[in-house]
Amino acid sequence: MATNDGYSPYPLGLSAADASAAIRRAYYLDDELAGFVRYTNADTAPSVINTMTGDLWYSTTLNKLFRAEVEGTTLIWFEV
Repeated sequence: MATNDGYSPYPLGLSAADASAAIRRAYYLDDELAGFVRYTNADTAPSVINTMTGDLWYSTTLNKLFRAEVEGTTLIWFEV
């Protein structure tokens, strides 16, 4: 995949799904992300009370990584 200006977001020739799977296998995310973002590894999503914009949640049920967006009392989880 590449853009018209030649930028290739996955220069290894992997798809986005393959790249994210490789990253999850290669690193222990709790340790890697501890100094940069708040990270939760759980079955259920953290509540709006315990979440700030940019926080990450790895759903152990879905095996997917999500990023939080908080606006007032509304919390939305976006898959990354």
